[in-house]
Amino acid sequence: MNARLEGHESYSREEIAKVITRPYRLFPEGYRVTEEEEETLRALISRYRVSIRPPHGMKSHRKVIGPMIVTGKKFLWRVLDFFIRGTLEQMEDFQRVFIRSHARQMVELRRLTELSKSHPEVFQNTSNKTAEVR
Repeated sequence: MNARLEGHESYSREEIAKVITRPYRLFPEGYRVTEEEEETLRALISRYRVSIRPPHGMKSHRKVIGPMIVTGKKFLWRVLDFFIRGTLEQMEDFQRVFIRSHARQMVELRRLTELSKSHPEVFQNTSNKTAEVR
């Protein structure tokens, strides 16, 4: 990420250092993540990195033309990577934003659930009005 940011003319080294060292919390302090929430976040985070990689150990069983085929495939992978790298970076950025948004929604859903338990009459009235609108 540093290399990508340094290559962008909008960011100085100082700005990059400031953003990197800034503490970031996914959840408010004191929030206890449930097992279900943790598993959901693990699944999202484990899949947020997007990349294409050439198959390891590209080989050919053809003795004469095989090395040319392998060289061509390696070249094709580099060209393909060059053209889609930006799209993959955008996908990763979207995934990061989605994970943060999902975490905020988890906090808000729990807050509303607890509020509905302590004040069921407020949420009962809301449910009736929603049913009438439909």
